[in-house]
Amino acid sequence: MKVEIENLNGHFKKLTVEIPAEDITRKLEKHFKEIQAGATLKGFRKGKAPINMIREAYGPQEMPRFTQNIINEFLNKAIINEKLSPVANPHINLEGRVLDGAPLKFTAEFENLPPITLKDVEGFKTVKPEFKVDEAEVLDTLQKIQQQLTTLKKANGLALAEGLVAKMDYVGTENGDKLQSASQEDALVELGNGQLVEGFEKSLSGLKAGDEKEFDVTFPEKQEGSDEPHPLGGKTIHFQVKVKEVHEKEVPPLNDEFAKKAGPFENLEQLKEAVTKEVMGQKEQKFRQETQEKALAWLISKNPVDAPETLVNQQIQNLAIEAGMQLQNMGLDQSQIESRLKEWEKEMTERANNQVRSSLLLGAIAKEKNIQVGDEDIRRELGRMAAQNRKDPQEIVKDMQDKNMIPGFMRQVQEMKALEWVLENAMS
Repeated sequence: MKVEIENLNGHFKKLTVEIPAEDITRKLEKHFKEIQAGATLKGFRKGKAPINMIREAYGPQEMPRFTQNIINEFLNKAIINEKLSPVANPHINLEGRVLDGAPLKFTAEFENLPPITLKDVEGFKTVKPEFKVDEAEVLDTLQKIQQQLTTLKKANGLALAEGLVAKMDYVGTENGDKLQSASQEDALVELGNGQLVEGFEKSLSGLKAGDEKEFDVTFPEKQEGSDEPHPLGGKTIHFQVKVKEVHEKEVPPLNDEFAKKAGPFENLEQLKEAVTKEVMGQKEQKFRQETQEKALAWLISKNPVDAPETLVNQQIQNLAIEAGMQLQNMGLDQSQIESRLKEWEKEMTERANNQVRSSLLLGAIAKEKNIQVGDEDIRRELGRMAAQNRKDPQEIVKDMQDKNMIPGFMRQVQEMKALEWVLENAMS
């Protein structure tokens, strides 16, 4: 086998591989003999048809598969022999076709993994604070549970005001066209809880069950208390509203009976203990996530590495798909989604670069420190993914197998263990 390497722009390379004629002949003979052993041609017993007839009968359907197999085999040999690490599947260009007794030449272009030199992976340090949960935090959580257990009671004759809940139909139109995202039947809306934009809520105030009203509302560019764009930002929408019912909220008192309704608790004190533990866990989780982000930023700053263009582009695409789905769920139309993604292009590119660099560095740390992935690591991560997606772990595994994602999953688990190693050193 002859191999020539040409360096292209950046870390891209071009391999020219020539498979010797004798290898082609030998492998063709072996390939068709394997077919011959199980083939049945008219006039011959199974496995007894002449090899030339086997080639003639099966050649048209078998040659593409043979060609792909022999290219893969010799390309893999060339990559291993030359100690190369493609970051994605190479682009293959075949020069000619497979002919018995003739050499076969092909080229493969790909981006190679850049060299990674770890300079400092143990210098990041942090101190885990002592977390405390005060009574106000516990009370805030209990009040949220109260809202979940709150029931509604019809309040006939009462006019809508802060704290009351309306069951209503509303239709939003723009230039006479109905907007599905601004229309709903039997909607339950509470005045005064920030659920409604200001103009809409003011227009509802004072209405009673059976009342109907029309009004215009101009929506803010961003959602209340957020930098996220409002789906109807800047638009003036005409609404037709019909209030069907007005309800008062019946908030359960914070007592032992409330605790029993909230979960497997015998009294309020047990519920408070569980809430305290949950809030503590949330604080620890937040600290851990923030520390992970700081550790990764520190690793990148201390261990410069080129982010392969191929991987960065793949990650940008993944981030764009994820962001697009979130914006779609928020009610933005396609033009709004494309506009927002355009605004985020620079930010997503920077984020993708850092994510790729982090992945490369963690992989290098895992290799240098001989960090292995065990069965318990796999079970734990599968359990986390299953709980997050509300699926059975075996279903997660099958889905990854169908999409050929197992190698990526194993690499991800190993990188997570490498990050754990960095954090353990940081807090030791």
